[in-house]
Amino acid sequence: MPQVIDPRDELISALARYLGGRYSDLTIVGASRQWAVHKAIVCPRSGFFDAACEGSFKEASTNRIVLRDDDEDALDHMIHSIQISQRERAIETINSGRRQHKRSRSLSIVEHQLVSLPAKNIPEHKAIREEDVTIPPTNLVLHARVYALADKFDVFGLKTLVKMKFATAMTNCHACAELAEAIDEVYNSTADSDRGLRDIVIQAMRFQPHLTANEAIMAVIKRTAPLAFELWRVERGHPV
Repeated sequence: MPQVIDPRDELISALARYLGGRYSDLTIVGASRQWAVHKAIVCPRSGFFDAACEGSFKEASTNRIVLRDDDEDALDHMIHSIQISQRERAIETINSGRRQHKRSRSLSIVEHQLVSLPAKNIPEHKAIREEDVTIPPTNLVLHARVYALADKFDVFGLKTLVKMKFATAMTNCHACAELAEAIDEVYNSTADSDRGLRDIVIQAMRFQPHLTANEAIMAVIKRTAPLAFELWRVERGHPV
């Protein structure tokens, strides 16, 4: 008997091969790594890549964008996020159509079973417990670097997402070893006018004043004039 293949599964498989780099048409070159990507995916998500791939730039003819000065871990995270989010969105669209098809086909049967089921036998939905929700480990420095790259390359959706992750990580990082380095990264990789991560840092130090007793954090404050000035204003009740 011939194998029956769901066309949706076939489409998902083809999509995975496409997004896996097999048919890529653009190479991003870092200091020691390379990423095979697709213009159709990265250009709509990034104003930088969109402009670089225009006909008037060298990258448009070589299909190579060299970014040797950028942090490779942050760059990898950004590229991965762009590629995977597009893949997951497409797969979810396919699966949504599959679920809708199954639902419309079996809805009448389900309705009949629910109507005939005694009320006392209807199971209750299990509440989500706090301990069931796992919080990813803090990675404040990487979040800060990805945020800066997302701003540099105009990937604004990723910038918003990383800001949320940074805020969560700060909430769960009362005295983690990388906190001083993360604060230093925020104030050296973002513009003074970009309050995204800076406001999170200021609020954390406002509500956790013991952080300033940390020698590493105090060293960052002493050598970072904007941070020291903002903390001074907040202490006196002035807006930043």
